[in-house]
Amino acid sequence: MRPAYREGLWPWLLQRVTAVILAVGLLVHFVAVHFMVKRPLSFDQIRERMATPFWAIFDGILLACAIYHGLNGALGIFQDFNPRPGVRRFVGALAGVVGVLTLAYGVYVLAYHVQAAQYLALRK
Repeated sequence: MRPAYREGLWPWLLQRVTAVILAVGLLVHFVAVHFMVKRPLSFDQIRERMATPFWAIFDGILLACAIYHGLNGALGIFQDFNPRPGVRRFVGALAGVVGVLTLAYGVYVLAYHVQAAQYLALRK
């Protein structure tokens, strides 16, 4: 069994930091969507909110934290099975590639909706 310090402080610490960010972020998201909008909620209202830089950055941070937290947690569960070092490196690299590609796609979709929201806000 490998000593804990060899597994790395940063993945462990970032797992806890992203958990706190996700908990606070989900609470803010819940309050903003359920209590700060007129009923019934529509996609146009969400788009108007996305036109502001705060919400675009907020959603981007929430996206990055969710991807890291999920993949790091899955990788931690995988490592509990004590795989061979080569398999461990391969799965770690695969998780990194999946994370980067997922984040890139998520930022692309987020940027598209922010740009569309800003365009629609200018037309009003």
